[in-house]
Amino acid sequence: MATNKYEAGKTTTPRSAWAVAGAAISSAARDRIILGGGAAVAVVLLLGRLLGARGGGGPTAGALSLLVALFFGSLLIVPALLAEERVKQARGQMAASAGATLVGMGLAGLVFGLVGAAVALLIYAGLIVRWDAAILAAVLAVTFGLSLGLLIDLLVDASRLILWLVAVGLVLLLPALALALFGADVLAEAALLRWVPTVALLRLFETALGGAAAALLSSVLAVVTPTVIMMAAAGWLTRRVERG
Repeated sequence: MATNKYEAGKTTTPRSAWAVAGAAISSAARDRIILGGGAAVAVVLLLGRLLGARGGGGPTAGALSLLVALFFGSLLIVPALLAEERVKQARGQMAASAGATLVGMGLAGLVFGLVGAAVALLIYAGLIVRWDAAILAAVLAVTFGLSLGLLIDLLVDASRLILWLVAVGLVLLLPALALALFGADVLAEAALLRWVPTVALLRLFETALGGAAAALLSSVLAVVTPTVIMMAAAGWLTRRVERG
């Protein structure tokens, strides 16, 4: 477990989680990683919008684009912010405790993720027929991605972090991709797929874009349950880091 990445922050000048979050948000305009990630998310969304409109892919193409952009974008936010914070600590700049750093970067990541979700929904605003499902799916995709990214960052050594983030993200996206490519028959033949978080998110985005209505309660539970579990695990690991 790579919790030693945060030990440097234990003996430095303490800052609160809110101060860490505020500093991360205020420096976003100068952060090339965040700007680059935002540009990549925007490209994915615009490509999905254009390809869906030209290819007649219906709501599934747009739903898949929203899912990939918001889930993958959120998955990478917190690890990117934490990497920047570790560079600052290595340079001897004012640091925070391990717990404050992780919570603060989580809060900053949530702000960035929700801003990205708002932009994504604006790009697709002309196609959205159910805004309740759209907003719900966007918020769930962001929180699920953030919690997963934070947990992986806590568990994996920095040298292998990107590999693990991409690998886990792709594995989780495969069921949703299969559903998008092969249609509802896949879901009917494998009922357990509907409990995969990315499949549930895809169905919610499809509902938002005018596709067949998903069962909102089961879809929400399929995403919220693993999100809560991962956040609880991240909190437990963070407390272990603080206790040393």
